[in-house]
Amino acid sequence: MNEFVRDQLLPIVGSAVAAVFSALAGYVALRVRKLLSQREKGLIKRRVVEDCVKAVEQVYTGLDGPAKKVKAEQGIRELLAEKKVEITDFELDILIEACVKELNCGLFSGGKKLGDIVKKK
Repeated sequence: MNEFVRDQLLPIVGSAVAAVFSALAGYVALRVRKLLSQREKGLIKRRVVEDCVKAVEQVYTGLDGPAKKVKAEQGIRELLAEKKVEITDFELDILIEACVKELNCGLFSGGKKLGDIVKKK
């Protein structure tokens, strides 16, 4: 019986354990990669929106708010399309409004973000 366990069963169990650990490591690696990719895309979206909103505010001084928003949306969609990053209309609207709020509060010039001010209150 001892010979059977050592010669037959032990290699099979060892291979099964190695296969399970390999599959688990592969799954964890894929999940981490996906999370990092989502985070990176979120940062890209935020940066592109900030840059476009600032540019529209500087270039199109004669336009009213809704017209500026349309110009910003066009620029944002073009830049994100070049980077192959998708954005929903809801995300775009929220990010633009947040950036405009930060600009109106003068937070970009001081190096602070709206979240920093909200946390302190």
